Amino acid sequence: MRSPFVQFLFGLSVYTGILVLITVAVYLLLPAGSASRALPFQFVLFYAVTLMVHYLLLKASEKGAGSFVTRFMMVSFLKLLLYIIVLVAYLYLNKSDAMRFAIPYLSLYILYSVFCILYSTFCIPIFNHFLVQVPESGPIALLAERWG
Repeated sequence: MRSPFVQFLFGLSVYTGILVLITVAVYLLLPAGSASRALPFQFVLFYAVTLMVHYLLLKASEKGAGSFVTRFMMVSFLKLLLYIIVLVAYLYLNKSDAMRFAIPYLSLYILYSVFCILYSTFCIPIFNHFLVQVPESGPIALLAERWG
């Protein structure tokens, strides 16, 4: 059985490949000059950051729930801060390319965030342990038992 990191690497690589193919198809249909020259670097940025964040969270999950929650919050904040800094810096330095850069950038941010959420929710049992802890008795336990 492959390690969780290798499984995530494979899933993320396939997802990125699909996004690249869709992006190429869309930009072939648009008029010439519609794409920013920085678009390939956006894919590299989101791929690398997503992979690094997942690795850090896997390592944090080995240390326990308290460490995982603390690192999750810290890594999420730093990731968001990095994305904002890159976006603002590029827009400041390349005002003429602002819209051609910002729209795919924000789209990739949303798409990679959705991937991380769905992957962590449905494919990683160790994360599920930290995300949902249902009490053994009371109304919440009854609801959890009834809704599965």
